[in-house]
Amino acid sequence: MRKTFLRFAAIFIAAAFIFSQLLINSQISDCKKRLKTAQLYLQGLEEIKNLKYFVDTRENLINLIRRGKVPAEGLLKLISAIVPSSIILDEFSLDQSTHIMRLRGIVVLGGDSAAQALADFINALGNSKFIHEANLISSGEAQGKNTFEIECILAQ
Repeated sequence: MRKTFLRFAAIFIAAAFIFSQLLINSQISDCKKRLKTAQLYLQGLEEIKNLKYFVDTRENLINLIRRGKVPAEGLLKLISAIVPSSIILDEFSLDQSTHIMRLRGIVVLGGDSAAQALADFINALGNSKFIHEANLISSGEAQGKNTFEIECILAQ
């Protein structure tokens, strides 16, 4: 009876050790999977960190370039919205360093109505938020066309 009890005790202890070993191996396997997942997550975070640094650097460069400059897209939208059908623009030049914009074109009307259309266009330019001052540099008639040149000082 004593031998049987010792055998049962030995089998029970061996079974407990085997069960413990299996449980520990299962936990080790689970921890390895979690560690692998965490490493992938950290790798993804590192890539995101690098991308964020790249985007921030690019945004800083863009802001540095844009500082003190009038957006050309805004000027083009403004001009296309206020230019009357009686005026045809031939040339547009923009110097961001001096904040000067020049417009050259023709007025398809004749006489006083051409002067009035040009005056209204200059006033509309001067009243915009992008342009501080609009001045007529030259106007005249060449080859039967009323030509003009306007110089605008851009708002800063």
